[in-house]
Amino acid sequence: GVVTAFEFAAHSTSDVYFGRISVPAAEAATVLAGWAEYLRTAPEELTSILELANPFAGGNAAPIEIRVAFDGDDAEQAAQTIDPIRRLGTVLDDDVTLKSYADVLVDGVVPPPGIALFTRSGFVDETSVPEVLRILAEVGASERPPFIGVRSLGGAISRVPADATAYAHRPAELMVLTTVAGPKPVVDAARPGIDAIWARLAPHVTGAYANFLATATEADVAAVYPAATYERLAEVKRQYDPGNLFSGNHNVRP
Repeated sequence: GVVTAFEFAAHSTSDVYFGRISVPAAEAATVLAGWAEYLRTAPEELTSILELANPFAGGNAAPIEIRVAFDGDDAEQAAQTIDPIRRLGTVLDDDVTLKSYADVLVDGVVPPPGIALFTRSGFVDETSVPEVLRILAEVGASERPPFIGVRSLGGAISRVPADATAYAHRPAELMVLTTVAGPKPVVDAARPGIDAIWARLAPHVTGAYANFLATATEADVAAVYPAATYERLAEVKRQYDPGNLFSGNHNVRP
């Protein structure tokens, strides 16, 4: 249940429908709720991420951006699948178009020198979705909110057994994250506010995703790797890295 090597094989695919649909920030509460409800039963060809309070596009006044990807080049099927998202709110912009899959891929972003990122994440099960989205809508409308991202999960992710890989949060319906970016003093000053947001979310979220987690305390590691997962990883560490050479991470001790 632990990956120690990767082998990549290329697979042919069709073009995909990909782009962003923007709606007003003022419609956050209804759009968030409708988006999550639709994604729960939408065709699995559709993947979507919702983002709000982008500090580089107006902060709490920034349009909500719903990113969609439809795996297929059938225009009618794509429209039938994506149109329910378009009907969630007042569409300000819609650049969804047919693209080659290669054009969808982007290089990773590395912050410029002197700019720090502080990100936290958590997983949401179906019963907690309404309350989490209500909190996020309020946070997004507050003064100087962090960037907020919500990712729809489910589908094939949820069909993999929790003990099959190091990623154990298979039953979650959503992943939520917040990010603050800026010079270190700015990020440090924002952290008490971020802590307060996550204190509100804490009763309604579980776990964390290591790639969206800026800190690496013991509590963070426990959030990323539930106890049974941690023990499997520790067993592998004892075999392959008993000296814990690879420790600059969300560390699993051998």
